[in-house]
Amino acid sequence: MCRTASAVAVRTVGASATRTRQTLVPVASWDSVFQWLDRLIHGYRKVALKPLRKAAMNTAARWITERQENNGCWGGIQPPAVHTVIALHLLGFDLDRPALKSGLGSVGSARAEMAWRPPGT
Repeated sequence: MCRTASAVAVRTVGASATRTRQTLVPVASWDSVFQWLDRLIHGYRKVALKPLRKAAMNTAARWITERQENNGCWGGIQPPAVHTVIALHLLGFDLDRPALKSGLGSVGSARAEMAWRPPGT
């Protein structure tokens, strides 16, 4: 049995919005399994232990910075390097931190190298 999407009013501070509930799929399907896992993970986020999460974030930041190359990049591939710079910023690194500063520099230089140049120049 499937349920269809229905509109649900959501009140936020100072504003109102409408969102649509996810359409539920048949109970005996892989989609259903992943929907329930998604709900379980979202529920866990509400009760997760903050010190454990902080330790995991610090470990992730250390892992990222330990693997940064001397030129500031991570493997020379631009999309992962861009995502890594974003991750460091979201982990709380200031733009003045050497890891983030050299990472931004490497992404900028890779972008300049990839710029299109007319043939024969």
